This record gives sequence, C-alpha cells and structure tokens, in this order.
Amino acid sequence: MSRVRQLPSAKYELLSEKKRSNVWSFLGIVASVVIIILVTSFATYFSWKIMKTSHARRIVINMEEFSKNNSVQLPSWKHRLEAYGAALKQSKTGQNHTVDAQLNITSVQQKPVEGDGYKLVCYYSMPSSENSSTELMPESIDPFLCTHIIIAAASVENCSVAPSPEDTDIYKRVVALKTNNQELKVMLSIGGIATAGGFGDTVASPEQRKKFIHDLLALLTKCSLDGVDFDWEFPAWESDPSERQHFTEFLSELRQEIVKKKLELLVSVAVAAPKPIVDVAYDVPQMAQSVDFISIMTYDYHFYIWYLPVTGYNAPLYPQMGDEGYFLTLNINWSVNYWMLKGMPKEKIMIGLPTYGHTFSLLNPNNHNLRAPATGIGSVGSNGYISYDQVCWFLKNGDASVVFDGNSRVPYAFNTKDWISYENEQSLAYKAEYIVNGEFAGAMVFSLSTDDFQGHCSGGNVKFPLTRHIKLVLTDDEL
Repeated sequence: MSRVRQLPSAKYELLSEKKRSNVWSFLGIVASVVIIILVTSFATYFSWKIMKTSHARRIVINMEEFSKNNSVQLPSWKHRLEAYGAALKQSKTGQNHTVDAQLNITSVQQKPVEGDGYKLVCYYSMPSSENSSTELMPESIDPFLCTHIIIAAASVENCSVAPSPEDTDIYKRVVALKTNNQELKVMLSIGGIATAGGFGDTVASPEQRKKFIHDLLALLTKCSLDGVDFDWEFPAWESDPSERQHFTEFLSELRQEIVKKKLELLVSVAVAAPKPIVDVAYDVPQMAQSVDFISIMTYDYHFYIWYLPVTGYNAPLYPQMGDEGYFLTLNINWSVNYWMLKGMPKEKIMIGLPTYGHTFSLLNPNNHNLRAPATGIGSVGSNGYISYDQVCWFLKNGDASVVFDGNSRVPYAFNTKDWISYENEQSLAYKAEYIVNGEFAGAMVFSLSTDDFQGHCSGGNVKFPLTRHIKLVLTDDEL
C-alpha cells in the first residue's frame, strides 16, 4: 500500500478573509455564512428525506481508480459500498421495521466462555506485485496469529475458477505456513459480483453447479487447501431473484459432495450486514445447514456518500443515542442479533472486525463531531480508505485529536479538514469481549493486509498489533 503524503501545514477556516471596514464587505460575509448554513441544512435534510420517503434508483458511488500499490482488493470493496449504500437509500424509516423492536439492541449477557475454542479467521489479500515493499507477503505472516487464514480472492469467470500460476504459487506459500503450525487452516475465498459468467450463471442450473463443484474440489485438493469461502456480493440483490434459491441449492449440493467423498473441507460464506440485503439475498435456515460458519461483514456502515454527506463510524458496536428507524440497524450488535433471529446459530457466527478505516473531508474544520457535514473523502489514505499504519502516521504527524465514543465503542480522529473513523486496540477489545461474552464462534479480521504488518506504529516492535490484540482478548492470555 502506498505511503501517505505529508499533510499540509496550512490551517483551514470556513471564512479566511480579513475583516474589512467596508460595510458592504461585512454584509457580503454575513450573507455568505447564511448561504452556507442554508445549503448545508438543505443537503442534510434532503439526504434524510430521501431515506424516509423514496425507493430510489441504484446508486453509483463516485470511486475513482484505486492506487495500484494498494494490496487490498479495493474493487470488491467498491461494489460492497455500492450495495450497502443502496440498502441505506432504499430503506424507509418506520417501514418494514416490525421485527426491529423484537431485537435485543442492548449488550449481550455477560457469560464468559471457558477454554480457547474461539476462531480467529483472518483474510489475507494477495499482493499485486512481488516487488512492492508496502505489500504483505505470505512469508511475513505469523503462522500462530490466526486459527484460519482466508486467501482473498479468486474470482468466478466464465462459470469457473481458474487461478493463474502466480495465484496458485501464492496459495502454496500461504499453505506452507502450516509447516510451523499444523493446526492452522488455510482457505480460499472466491469472490464475485453479479456479472455475466459469474456466480449467478454458475449456480443457475443443476448441471452447471455439479461441474463447478467438481472443478472446485479438484482445485482445493491440488493446492492442499482446507476449505473454501464464498464472498458473493450479493445473491439476488438488484439482480435475478432466483439467485437466492440457486445459491442455497449450491451450498447444499457442495456439502453433500464433500460428505460423499469423505473430504475434510470447511465451507464458509462472507455475508452482508444490512437488513435489506440479508432479507433479499439469503435463506438463512437452509444456509445454516450447509456451512461450517459465516462471517458477517459488520463494517462499512458509514462512509462518505453524496446523499448523506456527514461523518459516521465504519464499524460501531452499538447505536448512538438518538438513532431511529434504519439508523438503529447500522451497528454490529443489531446485525448480529438479526442474523440469529433469522435462524443462524451463534456457534456459526464470525463477527467481522476491520483493521482499516474510512476518511472524510470536513466542510468546516471547526465542526468535527459525529455527523458533521462533509464534502468528500479525506486527503489521507487511499480513495476514502485508510490502513492502520497510515492512521498511526496521521496521529503522529501534526496536531490530530482523538475522541473515543463511549456509546458506539469506537474512536475517531480529526486534523484540520481530515476526519477518520478507525479501529484501535481499545475498540477491538470491546468487540472481542462482546464475542466471548456472547459465545459466538469467533472473530473475522479484514484484513491482515491493512493491519500494521510492518510494525510502523511501534517502531518495529509489534507487527499486526490490532489482530494480536483481538487474539489477546479472545484467549485471555499473553501473546
């Protein structure tokens, strides 16, 4: 991932003109302030009004070409933001929330789990270049850090998965980590969106599903992988409604073939967090019978978007006081409870924890609270995303201020116009404790590649600090 550039030293102000004695100049300044207030108020009101009163067209988030040096699979993130944003825009406050009141939106019961039967499932994004010093290579991964490593990601093209020789070499290098830790499980993530020849076409018929399963199992066996993870974003969402049933049938048939061949392979699915997508995309009770676990992508709840141009948290554990309607659902606790209500056993739920954050550019540097008006993404990071080592750089260089929100259990930082929602050891400790106290299957980390894998934050003393802290809390032991 490319390093962030030095932040400008200039201090920005909403009104930077010097006072003038001319009364007309003074009145002009007053008029400008009034106009800015009115425009900002109208934009905020209009954004909320869209959510409350209309089923809108599919939104397209303005995400320009991503940094070529960024090791994370950013194009798939772009698609997820589009889907999550569409779910936000299509939801009506006060409508289709009859189930909301039935959810426990308080903390889970404090019931500690004995032993170390947790799972720490860590996504690893394959490097785009062997020559980049800013990308995580397989040999730099601690084989004892995670219980499962999911390699992201192979793609479905022309109704098949056909990784290049370079990709399979990466698979084998990650699998080689098991030489030092034989308990480690290495899985392959297969990602995709609703495109021709992709997931939808692949699972559309029994004949095609059978062929795909045959080829997939052969690939897993050839590369000595322990299982497969499906990251289809998302079945039946703004596409063919039959995809939901086809995906359910595919998972069932895959499970049957694994049992028939007596293979010891794991099957997992990365699933959406927003209620509208969950309702459309998944037959949860049937899915629960076919998978070993699911990983709920409980992040990207808030990011800069034109019709809601205000700051917000990437992965809040709990809602804010004053949240109502659809906004009450935009937090980890609500999503997890909703998945359980839909029929997924907590013993199969992995709760997604991000190691990256989202950036915003403030309209007024003096208004830097939660839900402050924003004009776009921030100047740090990469196209609205920021890795943890870049967060550390931001905090150490300049006059950045940090606030920890006791309601949502997450921090944010700001400096002049830049505003960042991110995770630190404190926020992830709260989330790991939530997992243990709730007796869930474990934590899913996305991803090792956006954690501080080179140890920049600690001067080289601690690598993967966020993931290590999650493990520390889950195991209740020293690392």
